[in-house]
Amino acid sequence: MCRVSSPRWLVFLCCVVSVCLSACAATAPVSPELATCMTHHDRFTRYDNGTVLDTCTHLMWMTQDYRNIEGKAPNSWPVAMAWAVTINQQCYGGYSDWRVPTLEEYKTVYMPEERKRSHNDKAVGYPGGFADGCGVWCWTREVSVYGVDGSLGAHAHEAYTFNFSNGRTLSRWANAHRFDRANEFTGSVRLVRGPLSTSMLPAAK
Repeated sequence: MCRVSSPRWLVFLCCVVSVCLSACAATAPVSPELATCMTHHDRFTRYDNGTVLDTCTHLMWMTQDYRNIEGKAPNSWPVAMAWAVTINQQCYGGYSDWRVPTLEEYKTVYMPEERKRSHNDKAVGYPGGFADGCGVWCWTREVSVYGVDGSLGAHAHEAYTFNFSNGRTLSRWANAHRFDRANEFTGSVRLVRGPLSTSMLPAAK
């Protein structure tokens, strides 16, 4: 059962820990079996609780992103990071272990031929199980440039983003006061959980 309410210091701490973990984690190579599996676009199973399971990677995704749910774009990377804490407090889909994805995890669900529609009616390569009206690009949890003192969290200068309209990676200003205003309103973040062990996979529909 999910528990609600966390103090603000815990929200900040969760952001810092998430960044530390992503900075230290090595990207696992994609096995030939997984690469073959990922060519099948019918690998996604959508559930009634607002989630989609990738049966190849065993990652579970939210069908909606920040823009779908909040009705606006997150204006900074810290806001995107803190949203995971908010969603976990709300027990979205009945789970409380949602997190901001890595760059490589976003790439696994980039489907350029799907051409879903973003909030501004731009073609985006989201899987069919994802909702329309989403952001064009999404924040990752990975920081590309830290503060001059090596600090984390809200002091990051730049963070990586992934663009679902063209499949490109871009490092953007992380904080609102230095943010690229020309692209501010096209961004978002979509949360993920897992990869799930076989015993944690939801029952088939």
